[in-house]
Amino acid sequence: MTEENCPHCGAAYEEGATFCINCGAKRAEEVPAPAREPAAYDEAEAPRDEGEPPERPAPPPAPKTPIPEEEVPARLEEEAPPPPAEPKKKSKRGYVIAALVAGSAFLLAVACVLVLYFSGILEEAGFGAGREGFKHDFATVTAEDFAVWQKGKGTLVKLEEEKLKVRDALVGVKYDPGLNYSASCTITVQSVERGLGWAGLVLRVNPRGGERYAFEIVPAKNIARIVKIRASGKPPVLARARVPALRVGMPFTVKATASGNDLAMEINGTVVGQATDIGLLEGRVGLEARGATAYFDDLSIKPE
Repeated sequence: MTEENCPHCGAAYEEGATFCINCGAKRAEEVPAPAREPAAYDEAEAPRDEGEPPERPAPPPAPKTPIPEEEVPARLEEEAPPPPAEPKKKSKRGYVIAALVAGSAFLLAVACVLVLYFSGILEEAGFGAGREGFKHDFATVTAEDFAVWQKGKGTLVKLEEEKLKVRDALVGVKYDPGLNYSASCTITVQSVERGLGWAGLVLRVNPRGGERYAFEIVPAKNIARIVKIRASGKPPVLARARVPALRVGMPFTVKATASGNDLAMEINGTVVGQATDIGLLEGRVGLEARGATAYFDDLSIKPE
């Protein structure tokens, strides 16, 4: 390196000095700083946002290790997707079980239908009371269904040959049919002790006062009539008809209807008497025989 001297005093400059150490004069030219080798990438000079850490280049991917030839088939099987599963076929045993289940369900449904059907038949046949009405075949008689409301001389009430035998008594049915209803019963007058002895159905009975509408058959006189029986006084006849077919010892189906103020009487399906009376509007049903002995069977009461 060539030595440089101060132009003022001739003294030599020290290496890197900017002033002459002898006279203090400023060196005419600054000594250039030693050259700096350029870097491939200078993180200090790279522009970046304040507060963000310097980004580092991602490392190159590691080279894959070659797979030995004998392992290639096994690796291909591992990477290949599994084949779609075939649908399972039902065995014969599965079909048999399904058929048994279906058959059992069918039989259960049939049994339910039969139970409902026959229970309806039993109700229609007259076994007990229901919301739709009351039926009784007189196979048995209990105090829960019937009671003797009024008695007469030589009263007789008993069950005989699955029929209710009544003489000189009023037997009340405890079922409450409401205001408007019809009642039907098979009545056989076995004997008549007095000429005007009768048997029949009574509707809208007041058990305490005895008032009622009586639908009477008088077989000795071949008469059917509707009578209003009161607590006292002579009972007025509201309707009267001659029925030549009436005979002692023969069964007749008598139907009595009370709807509002209208009353109707049928014998064997034929209307034999009708009347309108403004009077008794409620009360229950009874079976009555006076001056006669009668059998009652197959009683049916139906609210209107």
